Formats: sequence, structure tokens, C-alpha cells
Amino acid sequence: MTHRLAAVYAHPDDDTYGLAGTYALNQGNLALTVVVASSGEAGPIADSSLAAREHLAEIREREELAALAAVGADGADVHFLRFPDGGLADAPHEELVESITRVLREARPQVVVT
Repeated sequence: MTHRLAAVYAHPDDDTYGLAGTYALNQGNLALTVVVASSGEAGPIADSSLAAREHLAEIREREELAALAAVGADGADVHFLRFPDGGLADAPHEELVESITRVLREARPQVVVT
């Protein structure tokens, strides 16, 4: 039996920190939808030779997809909403809620984790 799970988080990789085991243990039995509100573009860059600020959002999104693949969830339906990182509290509330609601209505998850 396939279970429908939606994970709604602020940043790329937030979901895999808490749910990687769930994803891995339910491979083949999980219809996973991941909603990522921001792309993590304001995050720290530990080594400037590896990333430039202007490319960090793209890198963080690719890292999210790679993390999902690493735990067997590469078939997840991932939605990057691309609201400003570090500014979700100031983001247009109605627009943020509508964006998340639209994805959840389409996915019809049995469980939503945030």
C-alpha cells in the first residue's frame, strides 16, 4: 500500500535531516511531496572556492535533490517556492499560504510533516 506524505519546510535539506530514515524505510511505498519555501540562498558558504552567493540557491536545490536520491526518494515531487531565504516572516503571508495550499491540495497527502 502506498502512503502519501508531504513534507513542508523552510530550507533545502531541512526535510532530510528529520525524515531521511522514514524515506529510506518506505522506499516503494511512499508517494512523497516535498515543499521547500526558500532555496537557502542566504546560508553560509564555508569555502568560497566551492560556491558563489549568486549561485547558492541553485546549488542548495541540487543538494536537496541529491539528498533525496541518497535515501531512495529520488521520485519525490519537489516544489521549490523560492521565497526569500531569511525573510519568510516578511514574505507576503497570503501568497506563501496559497502556494503551499495549492501543492497540498494537488498531492492530497495522508500525512503532512513540517
